[in-house]
Amino acid sequence: MKKRLISILLLAVLLLTMLPAAALAEEAGDSGEAPPAEPDPAPAEETPAEPEAPAEPEPAYTEPAGAQAEAAASETEDGAASEPGKEPGNSWGIPADDVIWFGFYDEKPVDWLVLDDGQTNMGTEGVFLLSRDLIDRGKVKHDDSLTIWEGSLSQQWCTNFAGTAFSPAESALVPPTSKHDEFAHLFLLDWSEMDLKEEQVFFLSAQEIAQYFGSTSGDSYVTIKDSSLEKYYWLRSTPAIHYGYHGMVLSKNTVHDYEPNHRYCARPGINLSLQDVVWVLPAADEGQLGVVTVPERTEGKPLEWKLIVPLEEQSFQVESASLEGRHLTLAYSGAETGEKAMLSLLARDKDGAPLGLWRLERPTTAQGELEVDLQTLNVPEDASLFLFCEELNEAFRSNYASPLQEISVEDSEPEPAEPQEPVVTPGEEESTGTITPVEPTSERQKDRAMGTVGKIIAAVVLGLLALGLLTSAVRRQSIIPLILLILLLLLAAVVDLRAGFGFFPGL
Repeated sequence: MKKRLISILLLAVLLLTMLPAAALAEEAGDSGEAPPAEPDPAPAEETPAEPEAPAEPEPAYTEPAGAQAEAAASETEDGAASEPGKEPGNSWGIPADDVIWFGFYDEKPVDWLVLDDGQTNMGTEGVFLLSRDLIDRGKVKHDDSLTIWEGSLSQQWCTNFAGTAFSPAESALVPPTSKHDEFAHLFLLDWSEMDLKEEQVFFLSAQEIAQYFGSTSGDSYVTIKDSSLEKYYWLRSTPAIHYGYHGMVLSKNTVHDYEPNHRYCARPGINLSLQDVVWVLPAADEGQLGVVTVPERTEGKPLEWKLIVPLEEQSFQVESASLEGRHLTLAYSGAETGEKAMLSLLARDKDGAPLGLWRLERPTTAQGELEVDLQTLNVPEDASLFLFCEELNEAFRSNYASPLQEISVEDSEPEPAEPQEPVVTPGEEESTGTITPVEPTSERQKDRAMGTVGKIIAAVVLGLLALGLLTSAVRRQSIIPLILLILLLLLAAVVDLRAGFGFFPGL
């Protein structure tokens, strides 16, 4: 009885061992082979943050104004890198102490000293300028009796100057300034707090004199940069104690309070936005043909600049553009003509930073064609190109530019790619046309190894069970174990046929 129980248990073990193989055979279908297991998706690898690449030096032929300071503009005062994607306030890299000629007053151009080359006096994007020379010497009176800035004759003078000195295109680059000055003790005096409210032109405050030129609370003198500061000029600040007086820079650059009803000089300040400026030129530029170059900087000597200011009302347009190799053909219309007109080509990089400016020719007609050899001009191949009509001006005065026309050259249609023959796995040549994906080698080897192990286990269990039944039949001289053995062999044959083990190749 015990031996029968053992035989039945061995038969159950055999069936349990064969069940996974049978299930695998059902998934395999008619091919008799298990489908390839899809590989697990590779875990997403975190891309390490790449260090910022150092700024590439500008080509010698396209170096814009102040490019020497461009690398420094990418860092803040404490040396930390500026925020990615943020445009610097001075995209042209014009450093402090340089001079920008901007505007025209009293029949002569106005020159401005760059006080802050990274931001306006409000802390916004732009540059902060102060007139290098005194203006209207001996003509400017603060007021007869009013000591505060708002509503004074000094404020009115600044308003009139803004409306007179700047053309409409230039005025668009001068943002209105709103600023609050806190109470301060400077130059042996207490200075009242005050506000600027939406003013383009204004006088400096005592606080700004101390900030940009230097001072301590117990010092009655100012450390002044080299410029014409040996005469009297008004501030916008009012002393807190001396009622009836107003702030002024006196002779020998001392800062004090003075009676407001005297006529002295003006030294206005402005904020200037350079973000929309088309180009920055040497101040003495008069519009020569060819590439616009930058003069070499001598250590300790400031450079002087003027601007190309954008105009909106001009109707200049690029009608068509074609490119053969490095030869560019352009058709244009609406160009200005005459001695002061010039067709100019501007190159920018992918981020919009200026790369170079070339003056091509003086147009004789409003409509025409232009041939440009980009190879000869040494224009970078990956640059974005813009054509505009430049209105030239004499030295030290702003030039004007029509709206920039981006040059779009249609690329030729790519040649159709040759059709690639599908990859067919071995054994699939006579299939119905369905291509089985190629299984990764490592996965296939893994499945084959597991199948071999399963065969060995099944064969061992089957052999042991058959041996037990034969032994029992001989010892007991009974036919029942033989009947069980025959049933076992039939069951094994059926399982072998479905699973494809190959134990019974004749079946």
